Amino acid sequence: MQGKTYWLSGEEEANKFKFNPTEYLKTKTGKATLPLTPPNPKIMVVGHRGAGTTTIIQMLCEKFKLDEFELKKAYLARLKEEKEKRQRARLLNRGFRPPPPVEEEGMEPPPDPEIEEDPEDFDKAGH
Repeated sequence: MQGKTYWLSGEEEANKFKFNPTEYLKTKTGKATLPLTPPNPKIMVVGHRGAGTTTIIQMLCEKFKLDEFELKKAYLARLKEEKEKRQRARLLNRGFRPPPPVEEEGMEPPPDPEIEEDPEDFDKAGH
């Protein structure tokens, strides 16, 4: 079928496959189309600072219409998201307390260290 070889575990499975191959050849979206389209390529470019890796990645993405995935940005965004979750949990656990009065008009109240900072027993390495 389509110039490919398929290995099946037995005669019964082979008959089922011959009767309805699209049932077994599903894509990520769940829609079967023959021939199956290959997934987008995943290319990793590594190099030290100043080697031009960013430029090479941008050129590849532009030429082949690929999405760029920047691991550092994704990692930092995830860290920030986790920290905000912990801050919300501490705020909810403490309960409502009005903010301290502001000395000058138009200024924001100072950040509450009880909410903003992680407790001393928090395992940063684990997170």
